[in-house]
Amino acid sequence: MSYEAYRFEQDAGGYLTTLSNWNAADAIPWFLADFSPKATYRGFAQGYRQVVVNMAQLFTKAGGNIVCGQKLASFDWDGDGNVFMLKFANGNTVMTKALILAMPRRSLELISCGNKYLSNDATSKLIKSVTPKSAFKIFSTYPTPWWQKLNLSLGRSLTDLPLRQTYYWADSQGNPVKSGPAMLMASYDDGTNTEFWDGYRDLSSTKWKLKGLQQTEKSTVQWTDDAPKWSDYKAPSQMMDEMTRQLAEIHGVKAADIQPVKVFFKDWAEDPFGGGWNFWNIGVQSSQVMKAIIKPDSTVPLYICGDAYSNWQGWVEGALETANMVLALPEFNVRPLNSDKLSGRTNEFLAVGDGLVSKNNQYKLIYQHDGNLVLYRILDNYPLWATNTNGKPAWRVYMQPDGNFVVYEAYKKPVWASNTNHDDDSYIIIQDDGNLVIYDRQGKSVWESNVASKKELMPL
Repeated sequence: MSYEAYRFEQDAGGYLTTLSNWNAADAIPWFLADFSPKATYRGFAQGYRQVVVNMAQLFTKAGGNIVCGQKLASFDWDGDGNVFMLKFANGNTVMTKALILAMPRRSLELISCGNKYLSNDATSKLIKSVTPKSAFKIFSTYPTPWWQKLNLSLGRSLTDLPLRQTYYWADSQGNPVKSGPAMLMASYDDGTNTEFWDGYRDLSSTKWKLKGLQQTEKSTVQWTDDAPKWSDYKAPSQMMDEMTRQLAEIHGVKAADIQPVKVFFKDWAEDPFGGGWNFWNIGVQSSQVMKAIIKPDSTVPLYICGDAYSNWQGWVEGALETANMVLALPEFNVRPLNSDKLSGRTNEFLAVGDGLVSKNNQYKLIYQHDGNLVLYRILDNYPLWATNTNGKPAWRVYMQPDGNFVVYEAYKKPVWASNTNHDDDSYIIIQDDGNLVIYDRQGKSVWESNVASKKELMPL
């Protein structure tokens, strides 16, 4: 690729850091999964925050306790009492039998100073196997969606100006806003573009956390369902004016005609995040690091997870992937959300929307809402095999105790079966080669989807 082509890709793609110098073995499949022509993106009604809120409500309902705004200052392991001593910035001390740090690199570094479990050579090398990348967003609200007059409703516009990307925000149901109050994600930029906006910020303000050096203490609060306060991230007037000037230039309108009501910004490079996402360093064997970092010391119940050390860096899928890896460890004895197998012995089943994922995270089996059970290659979401039961009211898919793998419709009527009802200790597994296989108690294959030989190579 020529230098001109490389710069064109940077300008036209909207991001700088995705084309930075990171590990090619991880970058290529990441690019194919995120930016292939078949990639699809979906949102949540009422916003992504509803996922966190609903999970928190389920957790607290089950007896869990969530405390927000607590900054972990340090921790130590008491081998005699078999407990961790957690010390927080507000002076509180908590004891726990196990400690899971769901944190990116920068957050881990902030608490690793003087901590023998994080700063030892082996663990420190694992933590530093990724590099955080800067990300910056500006949101602006308006009395009306002025961009509708330009025949723009959803999606994004790209520019080589520091704004880089502008997204036309949908309503809470994902539909275009055609009238009344409206919002833009006026800027979504990364890499060196984020530094442009530093010149419009008050460096002496206690609310401006100098990247990697200065931190602002937050008050101690309990979990509530209150919406975050946008006022905490209000953009200075100079930033608002420059944002409006660039928006006007991009859209060919006058700045006076598109004055915002309110403008807010978020710099994800600030502590404790260190960046919007992390990428694997050159030469790192990511698959080995992923397995090692989830429990860096076999003698201590300390665990590390999060999207920073996953196959899906920058995505919630990466956080779930590594969380599942921790849950799969023998000491937790919790079946991961995305297992690679179903056991007939315990009559395990898939409900609508559930699925299996191969251990190498390359293939997934999904029981879809249309009633079809489909095996996909994750890289490009290519369907490899299906039961062709779409159109049937979906209910459950069972790996039965008799060894039969059966799809049931809503009236508990079987609509597809593997016809392997002859072994009470069978299981079905999605293998790393993409094949879906049922094995009996002797480990003999009694049924398979026969897709391992049909996989097509993706052109690079």
